[in-house]
Formats: sequence, C-alpha cells, structure tokens
Amino acid sequence: MMTTKTARPGVGYLLVGAVLGYVGGQVLALLLVVLIGVAKGQHHLASSIDASPAPWWVTAGGFVGLWSGMLAFVRWAARTESLRWPAGTWRFAGITDVLYVALGVGLQVVLDLCYQPFHARSLNHPVTNLFGAAHGAAFVLVAVMTTVGAPLVEECFFRGVLYRGLAQSWRERWGRRGVALAMVSSGLLFGLAHGELVQLPGLAVTGVVLAFVYERSRRLLPSVLVHIGFNSLTVIGLVLQRGGHA
Repeated sequence: MMTTKTARPGVGYLLVGAVLGYVGGQVLALLLVVLIGVAKGQHHLASSIDASPAPWWVTAGGFVGLWSGMLAFVRWAARTESLRWPAGTWRFAGITDVLYVALGVGLQVVLDLCYQPFHARSLNHPVTNLFGAAHGAAFVLVAVMTTVGAPLVEECFFRGVLYRGLAQSWRERWGRRGVALAMVSSGLLFGLAHGELVQLPGLAVTGVVLAFVYERSRRLLPSVLVHIGFNSLTVIGLVLQRGGHA
C-alpha cells in the first residue's frame, strides 16, 4: 500500500513533477483527440488536429487530456504534508469574492488597452482557435470549459501547487524577496504554458496577479474567480463579435 509522504518536495523535484504532469497531459490530449477522431470517422485526422481554427471536438478532447495530466500532478503534490489543501481553501467570502470576478474583468480590459498601441494582429488568435466554428451546444460546451473548467484546473496547478511550493521554499531562504520571486517565476511559467508568444507578456502579468491574489487571500477560490472573470470577458467579446455587435 502506498504511504503518504510528509517531506516537503524540493524546488527541482516540484518543477520536474509539474513538467511531467503538463507534458503527460499533452500526450493524453493527443491520444484522446485521435480516439475521438477515429470514432467520428475522420478520414483526414491530421489536418483536423492541425486546423486553425480547430474543430470543437479537438478543443474539448485536448482540454480533457491536458487537465488529466495537470490534475495528476496536483494529486501527487497533495500527498506531501506541506502541499495539502489548507483549511478554508475553497471557502466563499460573499460579496468580497464577487468583486474578485470584477477584478478579473478589469485586468483583461487593462491588458487589452496595453496591447492596443502595438496593433497585434494575432491577439485574438487563441480564443478564435479554441472555439473554431463551434455553434449551439458545442459552443456552450467549449465556453463552459474555457470560463469555468480552465480556471479551476489551472489555478489548482499553477497557484495551488506550483506557486505555493515555490513560495514555501523560497520564503524560508529569502523572505519576502523569495515570495516575489515565486510570484514572477510561476507567472512566467503560466504564460509559457499557453504557448502563445504575442500573448506571453500579458499572460505572465496575469499569472503574477493571480499569485498575488492567492498570497493575500490565503484561499484558492479568489484566484479562481479572478481567472473566471478574465476568461469570461474574452468569451463574451467573441459572442458579441459573432452577433455583429463588435
């Protein structure tokens, strides 16, 4: 029987586990998309996977596979005493937490304004590729996965485990400077994980803000709600654009 470990994982050990979880999730995503494609009788599977925008089932299958790998890492980390969920992690604090959603919306607006002077043509490429030509129930499914599923899984992975593990180790060594370094490092990793060069600066800043929210609140729910607000505004913008209102 597997026993629960209580030792704190070293930074290197933690980072290797995160990489394995993320890469393993990518492999699972590819396998799942291939299986879905075969089940759907896709004769040109490779072109469907590489298509831009991607079919909705590629997006949904990719999400499920990637999240499986990321949550496996979260589950592994929870076996250590120092990275178990602390009491109150998911406690709801009423109107205060509702305001965190507004913070996420405001963060998205500020970043969009910061990008405007650069006239980045591919700024909306990620969300366009995610939703592809999805309509009706398929659109709703991808929208829910983007606005709720992604924030939940990514916050568990990046803030609940990765940031928390880095902050615990570096706080002991360098105090507040170590915490700041953990925020910046986890934010940069969060941006890099999305694989979008143009969006990297904005995503890295978002990751730092989300780590700061976690550090101040000592709960994971607030960072999830900020993330939900951030992603929701993008989806709402796409809905308005499709409806001819933007």
